[in-house]
Amino acid sequence: MVIGDIIYLAAALAGLACIAETFTTLLIVIKWAGVAYLSWLAVQFWRANPTTKRPERVHVRHSHHAGQSKVRPIYVSILPTVIDVSTVNMADALLLLAVT
Repeated sequence: MVIGDIIYLAAALAGLACIAETFTTLLIVIKWAGVAYLSWLAVQFWRANPTTKRPERVHVRHSHHAGQSKVRPIYVSILPTVIDVSTVNMADALLLLAVT
């Protein structure tokens, strides 16, 4: 899972840095799309019907897919709002990957 997180983070950093250098307006759109996505997730969580029952044992099926499909949008939506991707250099990227 750690390797998958590092790969997702590296890909998001590389892609967003490229977008920041080339298409600044697109980066602003991505930031606001990220805000909308995270807000939608918050509303879904808030409106969810909580259960007080103890969850039954969950059978986990092994999959060859790396991570969940929510990981990519979360990285892409959070990174531009937390980090100025247009100023991230190689040392910063390596530090972020090491922390991950």
